Amino acid sequence: MKTIRRYYLPLFAGSLLFLFVKSFTTPSPNRIAVNVLICIGGALAISAILGTLYYMLDTKWGPAKRKKILSKSPFTELFQNGFQKMGEVAVGQVDGYTVLIFYTWQAGGRSAIKLDILFDIGFHVHPEHDVLKVIVNRNQPTNRFSSLAHEWTKNSIGCRFEYYIKPPAWQKLTAKAEELTEILLREGLEPISIEKARDLQKQVN
Repeated sequence: MKTIRRYYLPLFAGSLLFLFVKSFTTPSPNRIAVNVLICIGGALAISAILGTLYYMLDTKWGPAKRKKILSKSPFTELFQNGFQKMGEVAVGQVDGYTVLIFYTWQAGGRSAIKLDILFDIGFHVHPEHDVLKVIVNRNQPTNRFSSLAHEWTKNSIGCRFEYYIKPPAWQKLTAKAEELTEILLREGLEPISIEKARDLQKQVN
């Protein structure tokens, strides 16, 4: 059931809505009941095909590709310079903060290296509920639509390095990590471990 909710249900709902709108805004010789059946059948077919592709990419092809990429640059250099392999992620420390670097992919077939740095919002220091929003707005790059725009969650800051052929060098990744940790240090956001970050995410969810 969890697999259906994650990989198929959103596609089915989106496809069904699109087909319903198209069906009822376009003249058709068919009766309403026939159009409804066509829409449902079409949505089922679309979600079955695309959902299966998404499932295979996320659970089969994706992990295999990420595992293979970990044996290549820039991950090999990261492992030689203090980072450790944890599953499909390179984990290291920069200025006392836990840094996660891993392979992912973008829409349009572009590959990307994702960099995340974990922190504790520290509400004992920043009691305001909207403090993170203020910090985010204060520290976004001038071009927020850049591929290197900062990506914030409740306990991490990161960015993506998109590429087609050659991935970014490990020095570029660590330099960006240092840039982001400077923001965290300046804002008084304390380091946090992976385990504690996971616990916080569970509380939020």
